[in-house]
Amino acid sequence: MNKVIIKNGLSLEQLQGQFSDYILCDQRAICMVVDASQQKAEIGLDIYRNGYYLRFLEILGDDYAALRELLGWDQFDALIHRYIKQHTMRSPCVAYVGYQLINFLRQPDLVEPLCLEMAVFERAFLNLWYTPLLTLLTKEKLQQIKPEDWIALRFTLQPTLQHIRFHYPVVQWWARIVEQNETIHKDEQAESYCEQATDWALWFAHGKPHYRQLLPEEVIVLQALQQGASFGEVCESLLQVMDEQTIPTWIGDYLQRLIRDGWLQDLTDSKK
Repeated sequence: MNKVIIKNGLSLEQLQGQFSDYILCDQRAICMVVDASQQKAEIGLDIYRNGYYLRFLEILGDDYAALRELLGWDQFDALIHRYIKQHTMRSPCVAYVGYQLINFLRQPDLVEPLCLEMAVFERAFLNLWYTPLLTLLTKEKLQQIKPEDWIALRFTLQPTLQHIRFHYPVVQWWARIVEQNETIHKDEQAESYCEQATDWALWFAHGKPHYRQLLPEEVIVLQALQQGASFGEVCESLLQVMDEQTIPTWIGDYLQRLIRDGWLQDLTDSKK
């Protein structure tokens, strides 16, 4: 198929490439194509470039609303402009705009640890919406398991489930900022670090995202399941935090909660 020549011997595809290079990489080859006066060309092209940055700033401001609140609008604006310049965005899908932001924020002395943790939570929460349809384990299917098969039973955690640890109350503050429209003042931020980190679970189930803080015994179960432990091995791991007589009742109740919450996807048997 012959290319259609649009201007100055360039095809439409080449012009589009030069336009993209100007917006994303500040390469100015297209200026002489648009207008003999480079200054006039830049004035016109900068309208598109500024619109490009403003659109990304709007998207990331929505995706990281709590981070923006903690940093302040001016610092957030400067941070995002720097991020966009360092991470050229060529995908037409705006969902990918902020995928590299966490790695960008991990650069030394770029933001306070509090802000980094907030960004990690907001990215993790946002990722929950991009999830495939899941077939979750039901109570009825669990009741079909024979008593002698329980010891070797292995559960599969559904793929959206994430376990994250925070030293700052970022989850509570996210809820206050995003859901209650509150402001977290600087003096409250300065005194918020906790040496003992808290464990949180995030997951998508029943048509919406969820999150909750985990108890120590829940962390033990979650880590065991993530390592592919059998039901018997999971029960044995609980001996770290409870006595043997307590485990059967506790794990039975907890399995019902995991099913209600939508943590478990399907079953496998190690003997098969």
